[in-house]
Amino acid sequence: MTPLIQMQPRLEMKRATRPHIAFLVLASFLVASCDGLSRFKHLSFTCMENRLGIKTIELYVRSIDKRVVVSDKNGTREINPISLSDDMLEAGDQELKILINLETAKVQAMTNDLFYTLSCGKQEFEM
Repeated sequence: MTPLIQMQPRLEMKRATRPHIAFLVLASFLVASCDGLSRFKHLSFTCMENRLGIKTIELYVRSIDKRVVVSDKNGTREINPISLSDDMLEAGDQELKILINLETAKVQAMTNDLFYTLSCGKQEFEM
């Protein structure tokens, strides 16, 4: 009779923790599947040959900051992100202003008071 009494509390303990584990697994799955909870996002726009010489525009979004890096015929440089929404990015410095429709990958750039529309392909990575 003693072995039965010792095993009974162990069975009750397993029954009590199984619903908790199932709830935690379900909750973590729901949180992980949310679109708005990404820690890192990288958008890269690879542009065809253009008058500005812009080759790529890269957007790095982390929970603490945002960076826009432009690669052109002269090298790479970082420009300031001015505004970022779900569908538009505006960035620029004193020499170059860029407006990107994030859904259609339409890129507009302005330099020396001249507007250019660039043909670019989009790649996206999110974690």
